[in-house]
Amino acid sequence: MVATVANYSDFKGQDYLIQAAVQVARRFPECRFLLAGRDTERLQGLVARLGLERSMHLAGFRTDVPRILAAATIFVLPSLQEAAGPRSGRRWPRAFPASELPSAAFQSPSKTDAPGS
Repeated sequence: MVATVANYSDFKGQDYLIQAAVQVARRFPECRFLLAGRDTERLQGLVARLGLERSMHLAGFRTDVPRILAAATIFVLPSLQEAAGPRSGRRWPRAFPASELPSAAFQSPSKTDAPGS
């Protein structure tokens, strides 16, 4: 499962993730996407227009974010900007270039850990 967690906003980039999901779903029809966050239901029209109803779940506001992240094979942060910025001090456990996203979704973590992580 590919997941993102963010309240809906134009600058959060969920629409870009949904558009990219079309290509991923074509190549990997078994791949599922979960978008959690307040007001993500507003993206239902785009999901329907792109024919992603079977693979894209718009979960809305959730209180079980740690459970979602634990279940995700890949976490995507498509934001165009973030309040914490690139120097937030967070270290993500695995990172992939966007070009490797589809193949990374189906590899074991030991094969996909980013160098130096």
